[in-house]
Amino acid sequence: MVLGYVNRDLTSSMAVQDAAKEEKVDFYWEDSKAIVDGNLKLILGLVWTLILHYSISMPVWEDEGDDDAKKQTPKQRLLGWIQNKIPYLPITNFNQNWQDGKALGALVDSCAPGLCPDWESWDPRKPVDNAREAMQQADDWLGVPQVITPEEIIHPDVDEHSVMTYLSQFPKAKLKPGAPLKPKLNPKKARAYGR
Repeated sequence: MVLGYVNRDLTSSMAVQDAAKEEKVDFYWEDSKAIVDGNLKLILGLVWTLILHYSISMPVWEDEGDDDAKKQTPKQRLLGWIQNKIPYLPITNFNQNWQDGKALGALVDSCAPGLCPDWESWDPRKPVDNAREAMQQADDWLGVPQVITPEEIIHPDVDEHSVMTYLSQFPKAKLKPGAPLKPKLNPKKARAYGR
């Protein structure tokens, strides 16, 4: 009975390997048996390769020419897209730049102006609250699933691949009808009237 499962699993993993070759996805393994045997490092590498190929490498995003895309790594393409969306923030990586949660708010507001209009005034000493607010708005109104938690994304040792996986959903995000968009408040232009 166990031999039947192993044989079926081995056949399935070989089918994955064949499909990957057909799709031009580069996998770095010698033998499908390692997957069946539960080689965690290999399995996680396989998952990352699939994410990189299908979520980050393949899409052509707005403001991106085909020639530019071919010259850059998927990481560079995603970082460049984010830098174009929020040029007023010095985003240079997928770990430290996201630790106070404000960059997430800026990205959400850039994708849907008015969704997180007050991100600049968020308290940097409350990074989890900031990240939670931005991620919840992105999930509810842009359809960006929370594949990482607010606590994880603000952590100093966050896995760069996890952040890239999450952020790679933003270029395809579309604002849903009925979103609670608010105008950005400018305290320099605020006026108070009364007695």
